[in-house]
Amino acid sequence: MTEHSGKSAGAGLNPRDIDIFEFARSGREAAGAVRLSQLPRMLNEVPAEAPDRDTAFTWQAAGFTRQELQDNGAEEPQPYLQLVVHGSAWLTCQRCLAPYEQAFNADAAFRTVQTEEEADEFPLDDDEVEVIVG
Repeated sequence: MTEHSGKSAGAGLNPRDIDIFEFARSGREAAGAVRLSQLPRMLNEVPAEAPDRDTAFTWQAAGFTRQELQDNGAEEPQPYLQLVVHGSAWLTCQRCLAPYEQAFNADAAFRTVQTEEEADEFPLDDDEVEVIVG
């Protein structure tokens, strides 16, 4: 994994150790790859007879802030995360039950909040941005 905002992070940086709010405030970026063998729930969906059970997914993350109107009437910067994932995995066709390779290309924006209560305040019908607790 690499991370930058003018400076590069160490290769041993664990994405789970990142302060997502600081990541967004400082406009950092990170990129890396993850193998399917590191994602046990997805690996369970790969058929045993698939030609390649351990494909790789590449990902890129960018933190940023966006001005939003607050309850007190002031606009304040709020933390966001843009995540892009590309890769493919072998799955089972539900019609013929044969393995097939499925491409995955995702590009999603996430508004990060501190608590579940804050997340519950956001409308469920916003298709552009998902809310996550960071």
